[in-house]
Amino acid sequence: MAAHSASASSFVQSLPPRIEPQYVRIVGDSVGVVNLTPAALQCLADKLTQVLSRCSLLAHKFTIHGRRRTMKVEDVQHALREMNIPMPIGALTRPQPSIRQLRMPGGEQLYVREDMDVDVQSIAQPPQTKIPVKRHIRVHWIRVDNEEEPPQEKKAKKASHGSGMSSTDLPAALRKRVTLPAELAAPSVSFRMAAQGIPKKEQILVKPSFLEPLSVEQQIYLKEIVEACVGQDDRKRQQALQSLERDTGIQELLPRLSRLIHTSVIPPDKGYS
Repeated sequence: MAAHSASASSFVQSLPPRIEPQYVRIVGDSVGVVNLTPAALQCLADKLTQVLSRCSLLAHKFTIHGRRRTMKVEDVQHALREMNIPMPIGALTRPQPSIRQLRMPGGEQLYVREDMDVDVQSIAQPPQTKIPVKRHIRVHWIRVDNEEEPPQEKKAKKASHGSGMSSTDLPAALRKRVTLPAELAAPSVSFRMAAQGIPKKEQILVKPSFLEPLSVEQQIYLKEIVEACVGQDDRKRQQALQSLERDTGIQELLPRLSRLIHTSVIPPDKGYS
């Protein structure tokens, strides 16, 4: 009998919270609904308990779906909307400002709001937002023979400084023809020489040329091609020659290949014949 009473007490304690009929009576009296029978109060209490339990479960599902730990007012609103229950009319009040109590000389008490210090400087001059920098590509210049190749603009500037002429005057100087003093002294002779088709000497300014820096992939490709052409493996040599013959993207490598062939063909000794 004692065990049965203990199990019954534990069963009663494990029951979920329910709305009591007395609470329904108090709420009904406050809104003007009176003279309800105990059976009606119990029925209303059971119905309200069922609706609130279902609403809390649906709101909990919306909370889990939103990947949150705390339930918000929006979750309860969505649950009521899914249950086709009109949402109660209500409003969220802002936190009231702190009020300071003052005691007047006559004995009466006066309540005023506390004046908060406002930083006018921060309002007049708000902090400037840091604009994110645009994406840019940083060029990595490869070292060749332990010397770092400067960019293309630096090479052009060095060439123009070495020739004593700025880059802006270079195109005009190329178009300008420099005549020799002999041609100025004897124009008739130069005319006859030109008419006879005899070549004459001219001074022409040629724009300085420079090799463009290669990327890492192009340098690796050039190294493998040169090693295959110079090596002893005939199969790799044939593959390298076919790649040079059919590849259409080796325009940047042509100056370096030409210089390599030129330095390889020239004999090391000047007296060699």
